[in-house]
Amino acid sequence: GGLAEGLGYDARIEAYRCDAFLTGNTLVHAGRIQQAVEEGHYNLADPFSQDVDHIAAIENSSLTEEQDSGSEGLSARFAVEGSGFGIGGRDAAWTAGVELGRFEAHELLRFRSNDGITHKVTEVLGSGGVSYAGKREFRAAFADMLLPAADRLDLRVAGRATETDDVGGLASWRVGAEYRPPGIVTLRGSFSAAEGTPSMEQLYATEAQGHPYVLCDPGAGPPPRTCPAPNVRQVTQELSGNPKLDPVKADRLAFGAEARQGPFFLAAEWYRRSSSKGVGLNTATHAMLNLPECVGGARENCIERNGGDITIHRGFENVVETETSGINTRFGGGMRTSWGVIGMRGAWRHVLGADKRVAGAKVRVPVVRNAVRVGFLARRGNLSAVWTANYRAGFKNQTNTGEFESWTGHDLSVDWADPLGLEGARVSAGVFNLTDELLTTDTSDPSATDGPVAAGWGRTFFLTLNMRF
Repeated sequence: GGLAEGLGYDARIEAYRCDAFLTGNTLVHAGRIQQAVEEGHYNLADPFSQDVDHIAAIENSSLTEEQDSGSEGLSARFAVEGSGFGIGGRDAAWTAGVELGRFEAHELLRFRSNDGITHKVTEVLGSGGVSYAGKREFRAAFADMLLPAADRLDLRVAGRATETDDVGGLASWRVGAEYRPPGIVTLRGSFSAAEGTPSMEQLYATEAQGHPYVLCDPGAGPPPRTCPAPNVRQVTQELSGNPKLDPVKADRLAFGAEARQGPFFLAAEWYRRSSSKGVGLNTATHAMLNLPECVGGARENCIERNGGDITIHRGFENVVETETSGINTRFGGGMRTSWGVIGMRGAWRHVLGADKRVAGAKVRVPVVRNAVRVGFLARRGNLSAVWTANYRAGFKNQTNTGEFESWTGHDLSVDWADPLGLEGARVSAGVFNLTDELLTTDTSDPSATDGPVAAGWGRTFFLTLNMRF
């Protein structure tokens, strides 16, 4: 709404809740099956035995995986918007406001046996996953100003200060400029810096289990240890959250240009994005060589040995630094015909370089160097259809021993504005991943997959209704 001439306000209250529950995947309880083997009830020589004790041991040790996840948020935002002094007949525009909110999230992974008892992921053979629950409250103040510095030059400055009850204070700001020389070209440049919160999982995980590979087992003994010869094997890794993590820091520098002639445009931007104090872990091999052996009941940042089994116990740390540079290109155009409107828009993303360091050690980054998205539009009256083609190039895996092949998918959507004369309404329907393309598979590890979200969903139909009053 408006407060006075040249002065308005924007007030919002937003609330959402998301709940999900997944059940399935029969797994095995480590302690129960070990006991059955030791007592001679489970037949190791013949897993398909029909012996009564053997079948009872299977039923007693079988577990069903249950994953309960969800999140909810509530926030209120109030901003004052206005325009004021100007240069060359163009007024400056500004916005300033405050925001309050809270956020909760959880993901609880449990395994239920046939007797109804639930078990933790750390009691299950060969399973990985995470459990966490956390909440956050925040308050923030922000401001944004667009200042015409000259007839063809605009400056923009924005900032935000946020205070959270778990991570502390966060700051972010951005400064940018846009210059329009005579002709069809516009030049842009910007620099931004921001601090962000670690994820709820990284802060509050109570049990996160995985099964990484290590280059060798150096054996017991005080650290640091060495690998006399490579001897790749799989180990168990149990992670815990770290509520003392620092905010993650990032900055971005970009320069770009855009050429526009009527309905046609072509824009390109070079960027360099870097981050520090990212949350992560050093490699499992590094842990095997440098963490001490677990002593007594302590299970924090140590190596536990139980017979031939090895378990790495450690928590998340602010040890990740990254730098990525690349070129983003956008293009498009359209025309009006006697039949209706036809057009095309697209984008090409090219990554020039990607570096990552964990605790100072350089780590290989598997990255998609090229990705293209092109959409074709046809509109007649209030009805429009868009066909989109998506492509992402193949890339080498983390260890450079295999490759994920390229992926190509298609989306189709139809949009109907003011359907049946219902003013302010809009109905959209369509299909994501029309050809049901699957996730790509690592050529060296068939169990490892990668790809866009649409590939993970498979062919997905959607229908939406929006109404403006």
